[in-house]
Amino acid sequence: TLVRGSFGVAHSLGVRDDGRVFAWGYNRFGQLGLGDDVARLEPTQVPGLTDVIKVQVGNAHSAALTLDGRVFTWGLNDVNQLGGNAPPNAEISTPRPVPLPAVMIDLACGDNHCLALAFDGRVFGWGGNFYGQVGDGTTADVATPREITGAGWSTRALGIGAGRFHSLAYDTQGSVWAWGSNGGGQLGQSISQISQSPRPLWVQGINLLPGP
Repeated sequence: TLVRGSFGVAHSLGVRDDGRVFAWGYNRFGQLGLGDDVARLEPTQVPGLTDVIKVQVGNAHSAALTLDGRVFTWGLNDVNQLGGNAPPNAEISTPRPVPLPAVMIDLACGDNHCLALAFDGRVFGWGGNFYGQVGDGTTADVATPREITGAGWSTRALGIGAGRFHSLAYDTQGSVWAWGSNGGGQLGQSISQISQSPRPLWVQGINLLPGP
């Protein structure tokens, strides 16, 4: 039985209750993780992945988080969205571990970037960064996972999320932070004043935790 999934523009991933991953759909860049670039019309098990608790699908890449806190990526690496486990512009058709410095507890991917949340609340980002969606203070693509620092939050993150070209996190005080593209106001900021931000901005007027 599939208990979790992630669904992209043209390919999909699902996680069974036993931690196995199944993939189907478009596979031009190896984003199904099946060792080839042949599309699949039916869910097919991704070899080499066990004890997976979450999957994420980008435009042409995929990622998985395992029970022991490891992150695996595969697919297209044209803007380093695989996180340092493949050469630039490579097409990787089997899952490879991402070199992260801690145990991860959450994972989020946008169109061509990824975020990972460590057990201690640190947030790491990598991949396409044209709009600052990685959150490292630049708009240059990030080849290997980089800790997001100077973010403005005074406490560690509890959760993360990613849109196509923007990212979000909320901290232990319940405050929400957003960074990347603001073309549609997705950062919770005035479009006329901010078109994008490479650093997390506080989203005013929202708190995810109840007050005292």
